[in-house]
This record gives sequence, C-alpha cells and structure tokens, in this order.
Amino acid sequence: MYTPKKICNIYHKHKDVSDDTTRVAAWFLGPKGENEGILVNCIKDSIVHHAKFRATHYNKDDPEYITSDIKKDPKYKEAVKVFEKHLQDLRERLTFGVPFFTPRYQAHMLWDVAIPAVAGYVTAMLYNQNNVATEASTITSEIELEVGKDLCELMGFKTADGKADPWGHITSGGTVANIESLWVARNMKYMPLAIKTLLITDEKYKAARELKIAVWPKNVEKEFTSLYLDELLRLNPDLVMKFIGQIAEACFGDSEQESRDKVIKDLTPLTLQYLGYIEFAQKHGIIMRSPKVLVPASKHYSWPKGATLLGLGENGALGVKVDEYCRMDMNDLKEKISYCKRNNYTILMVVAVMGSTAEGSCDNLFGILGLRDFAHWEEMNYFIHVDAAWGGYVRTMLPDLKAPITLNTKALDDQYVPTLNISLHVQIQFRVMGFADSVTVDPHKAGYIPYPAGAICYRNGDFRYIINMGAPYIKSEDDLNMGTYGIEGSKPGAAPVAVWLTHRTIPLNNHGYGLILGQCMFSVKRFYCQWMMLAQKNDPFVISMIHPLPKIIIGPFLGKSEEYIKDYIKNNIIGKTNEEISNNPTSMNLLTEIGPDILINAFVFNYRKKDGTLNTDVNKVNELNGKLIDQYSMTSKPEEIKDIDILIMGNQYSSTTYEETLKRVSKELCYEVPKEEYSLKMINSTILNPWPTAYEFLTGITEAFKDGLIRIINEMNAAEP
Repeated sequence: MYTPKKICNIYHKHKDVSDDTTRVAAWFLGPKGENEGILVNCIKDSIVHHAKFRATHYNKDDPEYITSDIKKDPKYKEAVKVFEKHLQDLRERLTFGVPFFTPRYQAHMLWDVAIPAVAGYVTAMLYNQNNVATEASTITSEIELEVGKDLCELMGFKTADGKADPWGHITSGGTVANIESLWVARNMKYMPLAIKTLLITDEKYKAARELKIAVWPKNVEKEFTSLYLDELLRLNPDLVMKFIGQIAEACFGDSEQESRDKVIKDLTPLTLQYLGYIEFAQKHGIIMRSPKVLVPASKHYSWPKGATLLGLGENGALGVKVDEYCRMDMNDLKEKISYCKRNNYTILMVVAVMGSTAEGSCDNLFGILGLRDFAHWEEMNYFIHVDAAWGGYVRTMLPDLKAPITLNTKALDDQYVPTLNISLHVQIQFRVMGFADSVTVDPHKAGYIPYPAGAICYRNGDFRYIINMGAPYIKSEDDLNMGTYGIEGSKPGAAPVAVWLTHRTIPLNNHGYGLILGQCMFSVKRFYCQWMMLAQKNDPFVISMIHPLPKIIIGPFLGKSEEYIKDYIKNNIIGKTNEEISNNPTSMNLLTEIGPDILINAFVFNYRKKDGTLNTDVNKVNELNGKLIDQYSMTSKPEEIKDIDILIMGNQYSSTTYEETLKRVSKELCYEVPKEEYSLKMINSTILNPWPTAYEFLTGITEAFKDGLIRIINEMNAAEP
C-alpha cells in the first residue's frame, strides 16, 4: 500500500479573522467535528421539545402506555439492548463510508451538510409529515410553499401585475425535477389542439369560438378556431394559459379558478395526457412524429430517461454538440432546430445547463433565449428550461441582483479567507435566467442540504395545473396542495423544512450562500492554477485542462498570449498566500475569468516513456488516468480510504460528444487520434469546501498526488519491454 507523504496543517493560525469568516464557521459541523456541541444541543432540544409536545398536546386523561413497570421488564430491557447494539454496529459501519466532510474530498458534488439543515430535518422528521396532502402535512406543506417562493426569487422569477405568480416545489432530486419540466412542456405544447377541438365540438363553448389569440412570432391576432396545426404548436404558453381564463369568462361569466376548473375538466378528455399519442392524433386528425427535446450532448442521464418515460423514445433527447469550453455549441443548436423543422419534428424544449455535472460549464442561455425570442430561428417556439441543479445556488454570488453586470476585481470583503466572483460569462447567464420557462435547482448540492432535496421552479405558476392528477383521497387547499403537482406521491415534509431553516439562517445573497460559494470559487480557481502548472520541465508527464484559458479576458490581460498568462500565474499566484492574491486586483481579475464556470476542475495526464518521448497511444493515456482514478477515488477498499491524500472521481469523454475539446486535448497531450470514435478518461475535482486552504495544504496535497502519479508512471514504464 502506498504511504502518503505527511501534509501540513490545513489552516494557518490567523489573528485577524473577519466577521464573515466566523459566521461561516457557525454554519457547519466542521471537518474535525468542531461544532459538535452546537449540533448536539440543537438535536437534543428538538427531541425534548417534541416529547413534551406529545405529553401535553391533548389535555385529557389519556393514559401513558410505556409505564415505569414496562421499562423494568427484562424483555423491554433486552429489546433496548438489541437496538443499541445494532445502532453501535451501524455507527462503526458508516465510518467506512464516504468522508465527504474533509477538505480532501473533491469527488462528487457534495460536502458537509449545514447545521441548520440537519437540525431542521431531524426536528421535522419527528413529526413525520407527508407533503402529498395538507391533511397529512398542515405545516410542512406551508413551509414547502415558502421554500418554493425562495427558490423562484433566487432563480430570477418575479411576481408581476397581470401575470401568474411563479411557483416551485421540492422534489427528490434533479432527475425528477427535469422529467417534470419535460412533462409540463409536452402537455403545454399540445394543449392548443385540445382547446380548438373543445371550442368547435362542444356547444357549451359556442360563445368562445370567436375569441382571438396572438400567434407567435409576429403576434398577429387570429381567431383560435381558425388556426392551423403549425400555428397551434407555436403559440406562447403564457397566452394559452391566459386563454383558458378568457374561455371561462366568455362561457361562464368570470375567469375565477372555479370557472377555469370547469374548462380544464372538459378539456381533459381531449388532451394528450389523457389519450396518449395514438388516440390523440386520431382524435384531432393529425399525423404525429415523436417530438424532440434539445439538450447539450454532454446531457445528464435524466433527459434520455425522461424522454423514454414520456414516450418520446431515448433518441427523443437530441444532443447538441458542445464547444471547446464544454458549453452548448450555438451553431449546432441552429442546425438541430433546422433539422427538426425540415423533418417535421416538434421541439418541446431546449435545455440550457448552468453547471454541467462533469465539467461545471454554463451554456450560453443569453444566446439560447435570443435565438427563440428575437432571431425567431425557423419560426419554431418551445419551452426553454434551465438545468441548474448544480449551479443554481451559485446565483447568490451576484454582488447585487439589481445592479448592472460588473467585473469584480477584488474580494467581496477584506478578509483572510477571500471570496471570488463568478466570471463575466456566468454573470450574464444568471442575469437572464428569469426569462426561462422553468428551472431545476438542487438544494442538496450547492445548498448543503441533506438528501433528498431537489426542486423545480416555474416562471408561470399556472403551468403546474396541466400536470395535476389529484388522488381522490387527497383533500387540500389549492395554494398548499403541493403533492398533486408533480411526479411523486408521498414525500417527506422534513426535506423542505431543512431547506427552509437553512435559508432563514444562511441568506440567499452574497452575505450568506454567496459568501460560502465565493470562497469555494476562490479555492477551485487556485487549484485550477495549481493543476495547470503541476508539470515542471523535467517531469515525466504533461497535463491538459478541460477548461482552456479563455481567448479573451477583459481587463489587464486583454490581448495577452497564453504564455504570458501562464507566466503571470507562475509568478503571481503559484506560491503566494491567500492574502497576497486577494490584495492584488490583477490576480483576482485573472482568477475570476479563468478555469471552470462552476466549481469543478477536470483534467487528463499523459506520460513520457523511458526514452523521454511522450506516449502517443490513447489506450495508454486511458490506462494511466484509470490507475490514478483507482488510486485516488472511492473505488479503493473502505479501510484504505483514510490513507488517500485526495479523493477525486473519474469520467469518460466521448470524441463525438466532446469533439472540439478532445481535438485540443489530443494536441496538448500529443497522442494519436483514432480514426473511429473513442473515449478518454478524465479526472474530476469538485470543491464545495467553503474554506480555501492555506497554501501549504494546497501544494502539499497536489505534490502528494504528483508523487503518486510519478510512481504509477514508473511502474508502467517498468512493465514495458
């Protein structure tokens, strides 16, 4: 077993610790369990409070069941001993699990959970509320509604006069949230056909037959019943939902919810959701081809899964190429839209990713919105969904959500643990997020909340009504009826409570979550520089970063060459303390603009053979990186985890999906590109630790990794004839 070199203490002793730093320290248990007392007291007080509540809730003469005599019984005592034994066994067993709380853990998208999140979850769990209906969750459903409002506001969805309020709810995770958004987009796309058929065939709706609606994209008003199929399929979904209210007013005298419900009830038997694809096409006299959802080719598995579940087929999730920065290629998006137009495929949705799970990249949402709303590319209309499961909470890093876009060149506060702003590219995408139709965000990722806590937010809260499938036994007030909207039935009330209490403790701005994630951003950019410059002149390896240095950096590096920038990094960032870097506006400017968009470094190594030349066999490149992944990941034996210097994870990148990225990587690593499709193993390092480490720890951990890398290279070379 490889013995790691000793690494110095993670933290400097620093006298002048800022108020912000100490506040962040109060929010987590700590890598060494330093805040044990706070958490113990919180949990203990919640249990005592709950037990007292049980004892005093009914002021009646209800007898105790578990009496002192029962507690003295040997069988009672034996049952307690059995439980305590298995509980202790469980505690010991769990110590061999993932040590996600340590700064050495840089694998998956998780770190420590916030103390208020744990306290909130445990406190609510004692009440065991089921948010499927308010009668089973009188308080926690109300809390989930409040959390939905929190997240809608964070995502940029605003309440406006004359428009439906935004609405959101908690899900088990991003996968369910993504699939729900696709479900809404599908139902919404084909709803106009059901409306037209209802108006024409049902005499009850005769008064609404001459109602008009603006037809996208030129917004020319036409009678709804006169619209052709392609016009129906590109109507603005907001106008369609509003039109249902107009029908109610024309036929029932008002557009109140009760009247709208009558319309929806009559519409239901005509909808795709009710009939299925074949009968729907027959009912409305159309020929249907399977619709498409356009997603980056690096798509999360939830998209082909959702396409399959909704009957689109796995290939219904049509991949759009990514560029060399692993962001959706806008030219290929145009090509895919044109392809759908030529082949009569209806586009349900275009998905922009804010923080891809493999590289932390943010797509050009500004361009995607512009392509639909201003360029009117191919005159096709569709939902725009933002998959911000990973990156959503990073929006709290915007210095002021109402301020104009600025390029931050210094720490947000004068503190030892500096924060770093998001890049100009990411700022732009976050500023326009509120114009999307729906957003997925996962509190259990960058929100530091226990699983399960994903979420889906809708710009127009009325969209939720088109997937309402209320169970007959559920009785709830409409505003609190969280469980009937969405995929899940029973769901824990404790999850939204954990989110709610954490939001009230850690503000959703740059003095709360933005402060934590700003420190994470500083740390990930420092590691980016450290990894990029890891290979020295005489080292037996080279490294290629998945995120290249930007071609354009606004500020003092405008027009500077890559060699100039690397030289600056070597002299002004490598070897410098956090204080020195944060006090240098030029360095902070550079760190802001380079590296990943969202908190994930990705890189790959190649090695030099015995004769000093670089290996040219891509299979050997994969072998080297595969061995590194095995050495420094949770694939190791559980008892050996504590001996690993840094925990990372691996990924495979297809040459088809990442064509532009791998073109550059192959040149930097000097391997021969196979003629057929191939995959390249990459290393991923995710940082959600809010405390940037002292320089000695940073270099110590990367140098220890370097020692292991060289050892593996030597073993591979020794095995060669």
